[in-house]
Amino acid sequence: MRVGVLGLLLVAGCSSQERVDVDGFAPGPCADAADTVVRLDETLIEVADKDISPAEADMRLEVFQDELLTVRDSTQPPLSQTFTDLVTSLGYFRISVDSNGYDGSQVGDTRIPFDALVKACTPDPQG
Repeated sequence: MRVGVLGLLLVAGCSSQERVDVDGFAPGPCADAADTVVRLDETLIEVADKDISPAEADMRLEVFQDELLTVRDSTQPPLSQTFTDLVTSLGYFRISVDSNGYDGSQVGDTRIPFDALVKACTPDPQG
């Protein structure tokens, strides 16, 4: 019985990072970006947990940049700047991979504008 439980725990994964919740994203550009935000979050967790290589993350991030730029083009400031900041951070991440300068800190660096976008897209329930 213990082996079965251990097996389930291993299958469930070891990541302690909480997944982003986009259910409360505002309609419009934020809701349009929700799927990309979820996939980006998963990629950042996977690369931090070493489930995927930085090179594999790099390929995904390129797609996410394009998707986020498309959404950004339909936004107004200050939200547009929040999208730009995240896209720029993804670019720095990718440059570090391409130049063999990736050291893992890029995940945390990317989380800062990522979290800012999530916050900007989640309306305050207090109004």
